[in-house]
Amino acid sequence: MNEGGNMATKKPAKQETGETSKRVVLMSDLHTCGLTALTTDPQNKTQEQVLSRYNETITHFGKKPDALIVNGDAVEGPFPDIHDSTQNDMAVQVSQAVDLIAMWEPKETWIISGTPRHTGQSQMWEKQIAAQLNRQGDKALFRTKGKIVFNGWFRFECRHKIGGSSIPHGRATAPLRAKVWNILGAALKSADTGEAAHWPDLIAFAHVHYYQYHEDAFGRVVTLPSWQAHGSRYPDEACDGHVDLGAAQMVIPADAGGRFEWDHIRFPAGVVDRWDRR
Repeated sequence: MNEGGNMATKKPAKQETGETSKRVVLMSDLHTCGLTALTTDPQNKTQEQVLSRYNETITHFGKKPDALIVNGDAVEGPFPDIHDSTQNDMAVQVSQAVDLIAMWEPKETWIISGTPRHTGQSQMWEKQIAAQLNRQGDKALFRTKGKIVFNGWFRFECRHKIGGSSIPHGRATAPLRAKVWNILGAALKSADTGEAAHWPDLIAFAHVHYYQYHEDAFGRVVTLPSWQAHGSRYPDEACDGHVDLGAAQMVIPADAGGRFEWDHIRFPAGVVDRWDRR
């Protein structure tokens, strides 16, 4: 699926940047070593199926993206906060997350901090993922919020947490509200400084585990799918609504007059039959 379009109301006239188009893969919520999530060493049928879909996603988009964004909850987290992981050793969870990210062979990786319950109140396990990637020769940066300008003009912002909704038609409210706050902030800054107003061309959120993408004249916003399938304790006991597995990709043209491309791959979160039959 390609989604084109530039925001003529805020984009400068077409200008050559000397850059080439950039391919950026976005994913989140790996929950590495979670009972029903990604792991390089599957211990049950669900983990096997999730890993298979992850490999399919890498094949779908292709290795060696210019940038890989890992938007939070890259590990499942430690006991006693987490009761349903297949590996409680955080050093192993971090190492496996590094291996899963390295499978993409990205030119550069941004690791965004996730939910403290999963990724550490003070330890910040995802910071260790970035450090380990750098030690093995891969380029990685850790951020609590990602704010990146690609090709000198495309403003991309990402944060892990966003509000969700169990009302189907209300799921867009929180991310669209966040987008408007960015626009209002840019307008206020412009009024104060006299400079042109600039806000993100795309904002990516995660956390809620369901995929949605919205685009209008004011920009684009997305909530990313996860890599945690049905069957773990907290979602089974406390959550309503549809969730997805998968990832997304954007191709950013070299200049503001080019065509922006958006693609995603999405799988149902139910990967095995869980019905008891008598």
